[in-house]
Parts: sequence; C-alpha cells; structure tokens
Amino acid sequence: MAAALVAAVVLTGLIATPGGRAAAAGFLAEFRSQRFAAISLDRSQVMQLNAAMAQLVETGVFTADHGELYGFAEPSPVRDLAEASRIAGFGVQPVSRSALPGGVDATPERILASGPRTVRVTFDRAKALAYFQRNGQPQVTIPERFDGAQLIVKVPAIVAQEYAGRDGAPRLLVGKAGTIGLDAHGGASLTELRDLVLRLPGLPRETVAQLRAISDWRTTLPLPVPTDQARWRRATVHGAEALSFADQTGKLRALLWQRGGQIWGVAGAISSREALDVADSLG
Repeated sequence: MAAALVAAVVLTGLIATPGGRAAAAGFLAEFRSQRFAAISLDRSQVMQLNAAMAQLVETGVFTADHGELYGFAEPSPVRDLAEASRIAGFGVQPVSRSALPGGVDATPERILASGPRTVRVTFDRAKALAYFQRNGQPQVTIPERFDGAQLIVKVPAIVAQEYAGRDGAPRLLVGKAGTIGLDAHGGASLTELRDLVLRLPGLPRETVAQLRAISDWRTTLPLPVPTDQARWRRATVHGAEALSFADQTGKLRALLWQRGGQIWGVAGAISSREALDVADSLG
C-alpha cells in the first residue's frame, strides 16, 4: 500500500512541484485526497514518465533530502497492533476471523507501521529554464517568484498487516493510512505549480491529458495502473467509492478506498468476493 501511495503522488507531478519562497509566509493553496482516479499507462509511458522524473531530480530542477524523498512512506516492522496504533496515531484492529479467506492464518504474521511526516521539495527556476531549453522549449518563461519555491508534502501515517496462508507464504495484505496533503507556500498558487509541472517536457502526452481531465483535482488522488500488469474497475465499500484491481492472471486482487479521512486497502492472492468480504469487515 505504501508503494501505491508514493507512486500516486509522483505520478501527479506534485511531489516534484514548486511551492513559493521560503521567506514568504502563509498557505496559498491546499490539496487533500478524498477520492481516487485511475490513470492508465502502458509500458512505454511508464518508462517515459520514470525517465522524465529522474531527469528533473538529477538536473536539480527539484531537490529534497534524499532520505526523506525515497524513504518517507516505508513502514517498519512493529511488535503488535497496539504499537502500530500508537505510532500511526489512529486505532487499528485485526481482521475478523469470520471475514478472513479460507486458508489464511487468524493473526497477522507481520505488522508494519510509520508515523506521519512532512517532506519539503524545492524548485530551482534557473535549472528549470535550462531544462526546458535543452528539451526544445526555449520560449518558456517562469516568474521569478517561483525560484526557491517549496512544496510541502504531508505524508500520512501507514499501518499494514500481512497475513500468511497455512503454507507460510504471504496471502493477504490489509492497509490503513491517513490522507495525503499538499500545501503550496509563498509566491505561487498550487494551480500555477500544477500547470507548470504538466507542461514539463518528457511527460507522456496521454498521461498529461488524463491528469488535466480531472476536474476536481484538489481532492482527487491519481493512481497509476500499468495496463500490461493490471486491470481495474469501479467498486463500492461501505457506500464509499472504491477501485478494484486484478493482475492479468486474475490470481492477485486489490481494493482501495477512502472513508472517514482514511485510506484503506486490501490486497492478496484472493478472489474479488474475498477482498470485498475483508473490506466490509473493516471499521
């Protein structure tokens, strides 16, 4: 689940988005995830997107503490759900035995948790202009107020429970997290920053078009779906909108939804009915 959250933020282009001068105080805009939008990418688009984002970091257009940027959503093993709840700041319960799929152990084999964190990503205007020029867009202009800007990424707490099958192999993953928040500080609004990112050279045109088509983008978290690895459809969990995923073999399935200010996820070598039964049993 953690990997999905990170990938979603990177996909939007917002984790590498400027925000405003450090000397300028006050929030200008806010993003809070309340729903999901699946963004379909084929293999070439995934490679193109990864390459473009890597260039932006390598050339210094966007900078952040390396440890924070690449490790901020990786939960660590904990003793039990009580410790996980303390770290996360919200209660976590085990899955009801009656809702567990057949052949799955009654208690989690491993529990992972991470607390909420804040990550700052800084924008360099001069390097951005050079990046546009190297990529055939020398006519692009960027206001000086964007220089030194920061995006404040509010990373939620995450708790994941891993359940094994009776053969000892991983069978079921149940995750709970807070929601992702993005705040733009200083000299540019979040709308301006988003527009700039979506104009960056190297991003797949089809991906940009899908992102621009999200009208309520301030509350919608895009989720990347590699079309050669998974298929998806809309679903409902406890009356909340959800996304249901399956790999190409149909053996691995997942559900992801938001409710009550939390992100929930169920995944594993289970059927769609079993995934929904587990999801419906959660608080």
